[in-house]
Amino acid sequence: MDNTHKNILSFHIGHDSAVAYYLDGKYHNLQIEKVNNKRYSRLMQNKNYNIRGKQAGILEHLEDIIQYNDFDEILIPPMTFFQVDVQHPLYKGVVKSLLTRFSNSNTKQVRACSHHHSHAALGFYSSPFDKALVITVDGGGDNEYFTVSLADRDNGITQLASYQVNLGSMYAVGCSMCSEIGGESYISYPGKGMGLVARGKNILPKLYTWFKKVYQNNMNEHPSLLYDREHKNKNGRFADHMRNNPTFVRFMEPMMRELKSEPDGPLRLTRGQLSYDVMLTTQKVFEDLFDAFTKEFIDEYDDLPVVLSGGCALNVINNERVKNMIAPRELFIPSAPDDSGLAIGYVIDRVRPKEKIETHNICPSVYDLNTIEDLKSTREWSKVNNKQICKLLAQGKIVGFMRGPSESGPRALGFRSILCDPSYPDMKDTLNDKVKHREWFRPFAPACKKEHADKYFDSSHFEHMEFMSFAVKVKEDAKDKIPAVVHVDGSARLQTVTQESNPYFYDLLTAYEKHTGKHVLLNTSLNSWGNPISNTVEDSIKILERTDMDYLVIDDILFSQNKS
Repeated sequence: MDNTHKNILSFHIGHDSAVAYYLDGKYHNLQIEKVNNKRYSRLMQNKNYNIRGKQAGILEHLEDIIQYNDFDEILIPPMTFFQVDVQHPLYKGVVKSLLTRFSNSNTKQVRACSHHHSHAALGFYSSPFDKALVITVDGGGDNEYFTVSLADRDNGITQLASYQVNLGSMYAVGCSMCSEIGGESYISYPGKGMGLVARGKNILPKLYTWFKKVYQNNMNEHPSLLYDREHKNKNGRFADHMRNNPTFVRFMEPMMRELKSEPDGPLRLTRGQLSYDVMLTTQKVFEDLFDAFTKEFIDEYDDLPVVLSGGCALNVINNERVKNMIAPRELFIPSAPDDSGLAIGYVIDRVRPKEKIETHNICPSVYDLNTIEDLKSTREWSKVNNKQICKLLAQGKIVGFMRGPSESGPRALGFRSILCDPSYPDMKDTLNDKVKHREWFRPFAPACKKEHADKYFDSSHFEHMEFMSFAVKVKEDAKDKIPAVVHVDGSARLQTVTQESNPYFYDLLTAYEKHTGKHVLLNTSLNSWGNPISNTVEDSIKILERTDMDYLVIDDILFSQNKS
């Protein structure tokens, strides 16, 4: 298929909404949560937001960013086209307005590929492979949960199998049993739950058996969602209201009572070591079911590299396990395997590029960069270069960074990051308590140049690790050098940096090596209090003012705290 001459727009309106487009031969991906600063945003309703001093609906803000309304094609996801008619009251305002704003009389409305096909397309076409075995796993989309496909650049993507096995929901259910894990959305649970897995000591046999029985073959006999929307806590705290939820009680209480020493007592969520063991068991079931449905294909197509996509491709523990299991074959995971990559996946599948596409430069630059001059008149600032930044980092300072286009996907990769030196042992607790304001048990990621990875980390190889997708082991003789990024099981969610993946970050790491002799920096997303990654000067300055972050760098301008 050749669409290189066409300008194409697509959208995803569920959680992690995005609008993507292909314009004059270049790809673009706009994650809505980075526009309105609302985590896991949906494009269901065109609510008003104050962005860059303008009070307007989200679609008006998108118009300001895209600045083009003459697309040849608009791709409409199957769920919108068929199962959620565009006249549906929840959607028609956004869908019809979007179609009107970005089309003309000659614009064609084209049915996009399916949810899982989009995950597969983004994964495959952003990989360096000409042919690959593609596996997609998530909590469900267009009535699919787990697919296996063959892909090549000449013939596209051909599905081999689709299983009604919901590993995404299963993992979230395990997380929802643990009192340490909470938040406004169950979508955030698995990322937190992985932080507890390393603290588990024992696989719980009854829970293991129950999970496998429920999730392996009985997709039609249990709820695919974890709660009834009408019973969600009015305060938005999902976990706080869980045990009063009818779905939770019906589906989970029998197993919860099995885990209690006093089974006849009131139902309570697990805590402490029992929570850790629940998460270890959940992870083990996840891995065993993943293997059960992929082994025959991995064995049969043993001459092909593997691409893994879908929300469950954010499970860095399983990713590293699979990578080492299939080595020396390569495993690739895209930067946005979750639903934030669906809209761009629709576009990519329509274009079907013959060469690998880069995803590090397809998102917008800082939205309100034009406010910098006004900001400089109200607070302390200075011009800064990498050498000066390295001096601050070496002193143990915590520095926020905004340079170039934003990352595509849920993880900050040096474009919108908070950086610091991981050799300071208390840095992890300082970041969790005083900057990120998040759970104490969650680890942070190390970043280093790809050529230095084997100095600190153990893995079968270090290919395709630019997106923090793998939890590798830290070498014993390196643990004392970078204690702030070593998890309790001796692992670390590594990001390798290359000149191609992030030239700004690569140059900073080079400068840090020259200044200190060190090769690793701690990298976490530029956000706090569970908000999305910041993409505005305004939000980033708020983080600087309201947390213990010491400095903020925007391009080559260094801002200091204005605290007395």
